Amino acid sequence: TRQCHQNQRYNISVASGGKQYNVDEETKLYYPVISVRAVGLLFGIFLTVLVTLSSSNQRIMQATVSSGYDKSFGLFDEPSEAEYIKVLDVLRRHVNELYAFDPRVDLPTGSSTQLDHRLSQGRLSALPWMDQMHLNTLWEMNLHIPNKTSRETYFKQLIQESGEPDRLDRYAHVIVFHGANQPAEVREYIVGPMHLNEMTVTVKAAHPYLKRPLGGAEYGALLDFLAIICDQLRPILEVSYDASYFMSGPTSKWLNVVNLSNSDRSAKQPTRCQSSVMVENVRGKANCLIPSFASPLVTSSNPRARRIWFRLVRQVAPFIQYPVDIQFEIDITALNPQEWALNQIWFQGRTYTKVTEMLDLHKTGSLPIVPQPFVDLYPQQMRYGPGQIRKDENGAGLPVNAAILPTSFFTSATSGFKRRQQSQSESANPAKPAPEQKSSSPLFGYNRIQIAGRRVRYQSWDFHLTLRKETGLRVYGVYFAGHSIVAEAGLDETVTSYWGYSPFMRAMTSLESMYGVGAMSSELSPGIDCPKEAVYLPVQLVLSGESGPKVLKHGICLFEWLVQPPGGPLRRHFEFPGDRPEASGGSETTEHTNFAFGTPSRALVVRSIASIFNYDYIFDIVFHASGVIEFSVTPTGYIHVDTVPPNLFSYPSNQSWHEKSAFGFVSNTMPLYFVAHQHLFHYKIDIDLRSSRNFLKVIDVHGPTNHPGSPVSPPPTLWMSSRIARSEREARFHTQFEYPKQYLVCETQREEKLENPQCVGLINKGAIITLASHEHTRSYAWSRSVPMSFFSHRVVSNLLIIHCSE
Repeated sequence: TRQCHQNQRYNISVASGGKQYNVDEETKLYYPVISVRAVGLLFGIFLTVLVTLSSSNQRIMQATVSSGYDKSFGLFDEPSEAEYIKVLDVLRRHVNELYAFDPRVDLPTGSSTQLDHRLSQGRLSALPWMDQMHLNTLWEMNLHIPNKTSRETYFKQLIQESGEPDRLDRYAHVIVFHGANQPAEVREYIVGPMHLNEMTVTVKAAHPYLKRPLGGAEYGALLDFLAIICDQLRPILEVSYDASYFMSGPTSKWLNVVNLSNSDRSAKQPTRCQSSVMVENVRGKANCLIPSFASPLVTSSNPRARRIWFRLVRQVAPFIQYPVDIQFEIDITALNPQEWALNQIWFQGRTYTKVTEMLDLHKTGSLPIVPQPFVDLYPQQMRYGPGQIRKDENGAGLPVNAAILPTSFFTSATSGFKRRQQSQSESANPAKPAPEQKSSSPLFGYNRIQIAGRRVRYQSWDFHLTLRKETGLRVYGVYFAGHSIVAEAGLDETVTSYWGYSPFMRAMTSLESMYGVGAMSSELSPGIDCPKEAVYLPVQLVLSGESGPKVLKHGICLFEWLVQPPGGPLRRHFEFPGDRPEASGGSETTEHTNFAFGTPSRALVVRSIASIFNYDYIFDIVFHASGVIEFSVTPTGYIHVDTVPPNLFSYPSNQSWHEKSAFGFVSNTMPLYFVAHQHLFHYKIDIDLRSSRNFLKVIDVHGPTNHPGSPVSPPPTLWMSSRIARSEREARFHTQFEYPKQYLVCETQREEKLENPQCVGLINKGAIITLASHEHTRSYAWSRSVPMSFFSHRVVSNLLIIHCSE
């Protein structure tokens, strides 16, 4: 074997059938194989999609690139601040009294002082909640992607270098909450072109107001609504959790509505949260309870009502894993918060319909309560940074590396948890931070990467890159060796489905695009999220109409890596010499029996990370030098937890879901479930192999187990057959996980005799059967019982959509 270094060429002579072949490092052999890879587990799915070009003996043409990178924004990036302002001004001429964040007014560095501040976000946020919810407000503004025909023309002109390509006009896709309308509704608009001063405004669609996401004003009003409820339940919260709600009462925006006064609150004794708020702790404020919500629900049983579940969690990092067992279901159908209703309270496994019911039982001593003091799940795992000052419970200063550990852990007779004492040595000698480890440097080849206006060229790859607010990382116009492979590819949706004992967890089905996978993108940390030597690109996003346009400095990273397997070769072979002359086919020479070759598995990795509540998703698109595209998702972060009901072990054991571990593993530290859940990722891959006229070909592999009664004697051990889907109905089928198949998207509408068509193959190793019911999956029907089904226009599975033509 010979080690292949960057930019070093090796000629290797191979004897085969009397012919001599010279193979250099830049020459790649392509086989008619496509793979879509995904490895799935119930608790998390690692999704990978590999697309391999079916070609043969095609030479990679490396473009001459420079060492510098153009980090300017591209054609498919979200609207800039200047575009946002222009669209907002045009839209306000068509939508009466439209409130929105305006950088010229709402930023301290605003460039104008003569604008009307009356419609700014600052003016809106000062109004009472009820007034805010009855006004027209901007919800979001995204880029409206140009149609496919115009994109194809643009990309071809770029690839062919036939002069300056035709302009692709940029339009904005805008969503407005029309709270002032009668009835209120949600409208979508298309506004543009954004480079013109005079733009057109077109209404694209209208939707019922019940189906809107939870907005900022509505969430603020809910915090006040819960403050009123929790203030009434304060005696029960303090006895049960030695804690209270983080707010002592509703804000002035609610007080203006219900005609309360601040003097009503000032006369009360400080709450547990107020008493402990000045006591600093590295993990947070254990005596303060903050709300965590599940998505608003409109169910088929009550389609005209909008309800939401809240549970309280301790204000300790990570707060998602410190819930207490009290939950509230609130009807928020009305636009007037005074008309909201508390439907029910779930407290320690029992349901109550009114606050007064619980208070009456508590006064008489009839309310069952199991006290649950704070227990730290992660002692010593979080520390203050250099120079930060900590205080103990008495307000005295502590050294930076000191650890505050609980003296005991919670025990419950009904749940079987044992009391444990922490030794004095653990408290006096906290663990020292682990020494920083040096990471191995990859084989970088920055001279192979070229970036200009988000057009990326790497070896034979040429594509346009962006990060969309709704769906995150996305590529357009993907070419390999000058040929079109993919018109568009990226995540369309991700869903996490939970279940548990508590009603909050049963309502916890999260469709992440509602709040935006791209909007949740977090800053990438060099050396942790990506190699320090990676190329980092900024990302511009309009997070919402309430916060306006933002720029994420390190939103995307690109770097070259050795992959498949990590650090190993893409392809290699070593042939030992023949030990006997007759074994090599000759009696006098072994000249051509001993040879070797190898090719490094270089690939370009494009990465972004979305921090979606408790989970962080690492999204990678990997462009292999061999002609493979790989789409992968790696979930990390903190798993959701649910509280263990006090009467858990008294459940009958004749039903499987009554088992104590039915909904997840129980913590050894405190009465919590680490909840079993299912991740589903929905990808769209619009394959255009050389053109948009493609067809689907299915290769079935057969053997004696799935094809008994073969007329051939003895029966063959393994054989294959192919079929072509002639219609959309024929392209719908169920994946049989026990039998191997290969799905090919091919270039032409016919096959010549003895000639294979040009195809790409799709292998999805993460396809799993969706466990949720038909009724439960109405909002994400793509995840139902057809794990892989292809259409002439698209391919749908529980993990991806593939467009074959359009």
